[in-house]
Amino acid sequence: MVSTTLVWFILNAVLGAITYCLLWKEFDKVEMARRVGLAAISGYVYYMLVQKYGFPDGLMAFVVGYFAIDFLEGFFEKWGESVRKQIKR
Repeated sequence: MVSTTLVWFILNAVLGAITYCLLWKEFDKVEMARRVGLAAISGYVYYMLVQKYGFPDGLMAFVVGYFAIDFLEGFFEKWGESVRKQIKR
């Protein structure tokens, strides 16, 4: 069963992406879909960071969704090698 906390994080991240699109008047459907999709992924990644490393709570997922592209690039730049090693196990 899916955790309600996980759903909360993903929903907050998606709302952050939608807010970004509205504030910056980013109404291109492809770009909006890209931002919302990456925000959902970012919300999941952030949920995992909260569970494993004690990062701040779910409301921060909104900010992560707002900056989804920057968040994912920074995450993989810093943790990418570590994540790849754990996946290979």
